[in-house]
Amino acid sequence: MNASDQAAWQLVGWDAFSNEQYSVSRHFTELECRAAAREYLRELERQQPSEDSGGQGGLQDQVFIVGPGGVRYRYERELDA
Repeated sequence: MNASDQAAWQLVGWDAFSNEQYSVSRHFTELECRAAAREYLRELERQQPSEDSGGQGGLQDQVFIVGPGGVRYRYERELDA
């Protein structure tokens, strides 16, 4: 078993255009996962600026944190403010 198999928290992205979920990274703690989510969301915002997001007025893709036992919630930067 490798270290990533023991990581209980997972960062997951949702591609609004293709309507698909994809795995981003795995982490040992919720705090690590939230920090990774914050950085990943910043990167998405750099890659998909609002003016290029299909006229929707903001980032369309979403980021979720999935914890032990399947507990899942959408990460929003305001949660860490």
